[in-house]
Amino acid sequence: MEQDKSHAVLNSEEMDFLSELMLEKPLEQNCQSLGFEVVSDQQGFLKQLGTANTLQVVARYGQHHFVFPLEITENELGLPHLSFATPDIYETGQQLRYWRASAQGIALISPAGERLPFAIKDLSVSGLSLGLTEANQHVPLQLEQHSLLLPDGSKIDLAGQVNRFVDQQTVAYELNQDDMESAALRDYLFQIHRDQHPEISNEIIRYRAA
Repeated sequence: MEQDKSHAVLNSEEMDFLSELMLEKPLEQNCQSLGFEVVSDQQGFLKQLGTANTLQVVARYGQHHFVFPLEITENELGLPHLSFATPDIYETGQQLRYWRASAQGIALISPAGERLPFAIKDLSVSGLSLGLTEANQHVPLQLEQHSLLLPDGSKIDLAGQVNRFVDQQTVAYELNQDDMESAALRDYLFQIHRDQHPEISNEIIRYRAA
């Protein structure tokens, strides 16, 4: 069965573009920037990068800011292999903050597996907002063994606590990323972002062809 690549982190053209960037000739000696040439018989640069504690690629498109974590490992032939993880997505402004998705078709599930009677108004890697559907409705102060039920039926386990009561009908939660399935949440948010903003992927492809 053919693999669905519609939500791949990077498509083949984007990967080709990044590969070509790595094969660019070194910059002139009088330039203040550092340039590197990485070809098949000169893999030392990639291996040296692979020893870094943190390695990232940053991309900016309008008000959207992406941080792709990179990992460099050796393949079965002993050659460096570059892989991209799902990015963190930020909104730019006076300060960066995690991009918030309007959450449609998802529900908050109790530890007992029951669908709770709240509307999820927005969702990010760092938090979510619940909309109350009734006056004086009780909300959990802690998200412990709660989960998100996604439209495809899969679940993402959560951990967090109430951050503030925005108004009488909205409660904001802060998520503890180290105690939950943050990678699964990043994947889901990245899928939503690509579906809602196809012009950003199209811009990458247009720049690649220029």
